[in-house]
Amino acid sequence: MMPRGLISRGWLERLGDHRLDGAALDGLKTLLPRLVIAALASLLLLTHLGSRAAILWISFVGFAELWCRQCSIMLARPDGGRLPLRLNYIASALMTTIAWTSLPVLLWWSRVPDIGSAVIVMLISQLIHAQAFAFRAPSIVAFKVGVPASAMLALPWLVEPASYFTTLTSTIASGLCISYIFASVRANWRSDAALRKAHDELEYLAYFDGLTSLANRRQFTRHMRNLIELSDRQKSRFALLLIDLDHFKVVNDTFGHDAGDALLVAAGERLRAAVGEMSHVARLGGDEFAILLPDVGSTADIDAACGRIVDGVQPAVDFNGGQMSLSFSIGIAVYPGDGDSIQTVLKSADVALYDAKRRGRGTWRFSGGFGKVA
Repeated sequence: MMPRGLISRGWLERLGDHRLDGAALDGLKTLLPRLVIAALASLLLLTHLGSRAAILWISFVGFAELWCRQCSIMLARPDGGRLPLRLNYIASALMTTIAWTSLPVLLWWSRVPDIGSAVIVMLISQLIHAQAFAFRAPSIVAFKVGVPASAMLALPWLVEPASYFTTLTSTIASGLCISYIFASVRANWRSDAALRKAHDELEYLAYFDGLTSLANRRQFTRHMRNLIELSDRQKSRFALLLIDLDHFKVVNDTFGHDAGDALLVAAGERLRAAVGEMSHVARLGGDEFAILLPDVGSTADIDAACGRIVDGVQPAVDFNGGQMSLSFSIGIAVYPGDGDSIQTVLKSADVALYDAKRRGRGTWRFSGGFGKVA
């Protein structure tokens, strides 16, 4: 029985990841040229070793190539991308390499003096197939090109006698093959790094605001949903502060959108500074922000937080030599007193925000008094 840690499932999953599905499709497109080259190679064997050797070799290569073809077709199906099938495809691709490498080895074993043509045929077929794995599976590229390159490098030295030209040509060609392997592996690593970076950036933009670096509405909704579940389990309450930046449209119209962006960034920084790390601050869009205060014990806790927010508008924000003043209006709703869901709590906070604006802005209001938790 194989030792438990010898081949881990994680290693197999990395080897047979989803990129092999694309490699299989691209490899399928190169099947016809490889079969044509196989027919030419069988003629070469027929000339040097006779019909029996040619039939045996073409049967071996044909079996490997058709096995590889069948795996490619199965991977192309909607439900085809499963790990065992991908590993089966890898095995078939490696088998084709072994089959093709047997061509010059068979000629060398039979003491055929000139194996240069067989080496070239073998190399062309494997380079054509290896292109499908570039940027996808560097280990398979290394095998499909490295094995023929090793054979091409070693066999001329084993042939008696080996011409200087044949040896030099084979050595240079092998060096180029090895360089191709290194270039493919390096390109694969760079491609993976670029894809990881793009994925991280997209994931960040999916949950955070690109201007203020605060959580966006999607992340805020997720956090509020989790906070509702936690509050239900612990029988605790949390407060939602819905915040508008007062007279933001005037700033945009007077100083321009760059000034408006600078004001939004400053507002986000001051909101975070006012409530600390334990609270969740988000920009919901435009000039609308939201803060979740977890586990509030009384209205005094909420009043203190709102007081720090309103007091934090000073000093004014500097922009291009001028100054822009900040002012916040805040509407407050408390879960579960002002609603039993995300939508109802948000609606209650929005009503309270409208009341704060109606009373002169730069202040805060609870949702119709129902949010009082003292």
